[in-house]
Amino acid sequence: MNTSTTTSPVQPALTAVKDLRTELKKRAGKEGGHLNRLVQQYLATIETTLLQIEPLSNMIHVLNRQTEVAVHGFRALAAMHTPTPVENGGDDGTSETKGL
Repeated sequence: MNTSTTTSPVQPALTAVKDLRTELKKRAGKEGGHLNRLVQQYLATIETTLLQIEPLSNMIHVLNRQTEVAVHGFRALAAMHTPTPVENGGDDGTSETKGL
């Protein structure tokens, strides 16, 4: 989980996208409107994708923790159940199909 004291690993990329957007706005009109709109769309796509990385990472972290808890629970249940050894190969002579 991210706290206010830690920096997101994608923050440098988000800053670069912001800087590119600023540079594009400074140069708007020099290269043509269609090109500027196209580059703005590309930058928006990149930024949107980068912004999804941290929430997905946090979700995967939570899923990993839940898996660890489940595995620990299953192991504890398995440790509680110790099968008793069966004498005579498990045949106590009470089977209704014996001898058929």
